[in-house]
Amino acid sequence: MKLLAQFLEQNAGLEQAKILLAFSSGLDSRVLANLLYSAKIEFQIAHVNYQLRGDDSELDAAFARDCAEQYNVPFHYLEAPLSKGSGIQEKARFIRYEWFQSLLSENQLTHIATAHHLDDAIETGLIHWFRGMHLMQFKSLSSQGVVIRPLITFRKKDLLLYAGENGLNWREDVSNQSNDYLRNILRNQVIPTVEANLPDVGKRLKYSIGSLNASALLLEDYRNLLWNDIAKQKENEIWYLDILKLSILQPKKAYLELLFSPYGVVDTTALVSLYAAENGKYITLGDYTLFKFEGDLIFANLNLLTPYNRFEIVKNSNRKEAELDPNEILINGSVVKHSLQLRLWNSEDSIYLEKGGTKKVSKFLRDLKINPVDKKRMVVIKDGEETVSVVGHYLHPDYLPLDKDPLNWLIRCY
Repeated sequence: MKLLAQFLEQNAGLEQAKILLAFSSGLDSRVLANLLYSAKIEFQIAHVNYQLRGDDSELDAAFARDCAEQYNVPFHYLEAPLSKGSGIQEKARFIRYEWFQSLLSENQLTHIATAHHLDDAIETGLIHWFRGMHLMQFKSLSSQGVVIRPLITFRKKDLLLYAGENGLNWREDVSNQSNDYLRNILRNQVIPTVEANLPDVGKRLKYSIGSLNASALLLEDYRNLLWNDIAKQKENEIWYLDILKLSILQPKKAYLELLFSPYGVVDTTALVSLYAAENGKYITLGDYTLFKFEGDLIFANLNLLTPYNRFEIVKNSNRKEAELDPNEILINGSVVKHSLQLRLWNSEDSIYLEKGGTKKVSKFLRDLKINPVDKKRMVVIKDGEETVSVVGHYLHPDYLPLDKDPLNWLIRCY
C-alpha cells in the first residue's frame, strides 16, 4: 500500500477529478486503473484497437473490457485500423487523442489520464536530445492541460512491485522487446548498459530533464514577450512581423530559432534574405508560410485561411450600398446573362475598365498593393467569361446597381 499513499500525496486534488483513463492493457495502465479504483477516484476506461498485432490486438481489447467490468466503470472502445509504416506512431497518437477529447465532452469528464511513468519521461527526453531539438521543443511527459500523468514520478520497477503485491495481471506487448524503434533501443539496450556502470543514472536523468523543462518554461515566457513586441498585429491567424525589429536581433541565428521554434526548424539564412526581397517572395516553415510585403514578414498558415466558397442571391433587394458588409455585393440583376459562378481568381482573369480596355486581375491586385496572403484567397464572381466582381475590391461598371430599383440583386458570399 506504500505506492498508493505516495500516489495520493503526489497527486493532491485528484479525488475531485473525473478521469478518462487511456488503457492499453499493459502493466502501466493496469496499475493506474487499480490505484484510481483503490483511491475511489471516478474514472472511465478508453481503449483503442489499431489492429496492428493480429490476435494479440483483439486479446488486448478483450482484457480492457474485462478490467472495466471488474472495476465496474464505463468502457469506451474504438477500432482504428492502421498499416505499419513511417509516421505510424504520430498517426496513432492523433487518432486516440482526437477521440479522447470527444469522449471528455460527451461524458462530462475533466481529465485524460495516461499511465506514463518516470522511465518513459527519461526515454522521451533522451529521444529529443538525440534528435537535436531546440530547447523550446523539448518536452518531457509532464501533465499539460487536461492531459495528466499521475504516475510520472514513479519508476517502472515501482509499478512491477505494486502489481506483484496486489496480484494484478496485464497484457505484455511483445513489440516492446523489438529494437525496431529508437525508444526500444534506449529502453532495452542503452539505459540498462549505462545503469550497470552508473546505478543512480535514473535519478541523475530525472534531475536533468526537470532542469531542462524549467529552463524551457522560462525561455518560453521570454520568447512570447519578444514575439508580442515584433508581431505588429494578428488577425485571422495572420501575423505581421516587423522586419526592422527582426533585423536588429543579435545573435541573429539564436533569436530567430527561438522565435520560430514552436513551428519547426527555420532556415535562418533564407529567412534573413526575405528582409530585402521583393514583395511576394516567401519561404515555408512547416504548415506556415512567411511572405515579404513592404516592411513586414506576413506569417500565416494558409491551410487555415479559407476563401469564400459559396454565395446566395437575394433578388429584389432593398439594401443600400452604404449598408453592405465586406462579403456583400449589390448588382443590377437584369444584365446577368448566365449563371453566376464564384471561384478563386486565376492568371487568365481580367476586369473591364470604366474608361475602356481591360486589365489583368493579377495587375489590378498588385496595383492595389494587396498583400500576398489576401491575394491567395481572393475570389471573383463570373458571369460567363465576364468578371462581375473581385469580391471586396471591384464591380464591373455594367453591373452597377440601379438607384432604388427592384431589379437589384444582393449577393452574399460565405
